[in-house]
Parts: sequence; structure tokens; C-alpha cells
Amino acid sequence: MLEARLVAAVQSIQQLRHEITLGRIERTRKNRGIAERVVAGIRDEREIVVPPRLAITKPKIKKGARRSGGGNRTPDVVAKRWGLWRIQYQQGYTTHQIARAWGCNRSTIEYARDNGWRSK
Repeated sequence: MLEARLVAAVQSIQQLRHEITLGRIERTRKNRGIAERVVAGIRDEREIVVPPRLAITKPKIKKGARRSGGGNRTPDVVAKRWGLWRIQYQQGYTTHQIARAWGCNRSTIEYARDNGWRSK
């Protein structure tokens, strides 16, 4: 009698362990599927194209003297640059990714966004 109860308890424990293992396997499959969908939506800043004419250049005048934008900070160029940033931002790139691709500070992109992507 005692042996039968002991055997039943062992079988019950084995069944519970089996169900727990199946649950873990199912959760792992589900999480893997979710992770793959998330990774598919992540964008890489190396995909961002920076046209050479609109790229942010270093000032051509040495520090301490009167500074110049290097010729590409005219209102027309800035408006085109901000337009590209707006498109890239709407495509799902973060301000950090856009800034790294363009070689500028992220606050520059955020300034453009806060001003409605329209330069003065």
C-alpha cells in the first residue's frame, strides 16, 4: 500500500517536471519569435546615406579667428539637410543614429525636430 502511494507520488512529480519542461520550451520558442521580429525592425545608422554636398564640414578658419561654416551652412543647404533628417527620423531612425551617421551632435537633430524641421 505504501509502495503504491510512493510510486504514484514519484510519477506525479515526473509528470509535473515534464509539463514544466514543455512550458519552458514553448516560452523559449515564443520569445525567440518575438526577438526576431524586434531585430527585423531595428535599423542601423550605416544604412543612412549622407550626400557629400550636404555633409557637415569642419570650419576652414583656424580657431580663435572669425569662424566660417566651410561653405555648406547656407540657409538652402541647411533646409535640405533638415529635410533629409526629417525623412530619416520618420523612417524610424533615432536622433542618435542620425547624428552618428552625419557626424554631428544629437542635440543638433533634436533642435531641428523641435523647430518643425524648418530652418530659419
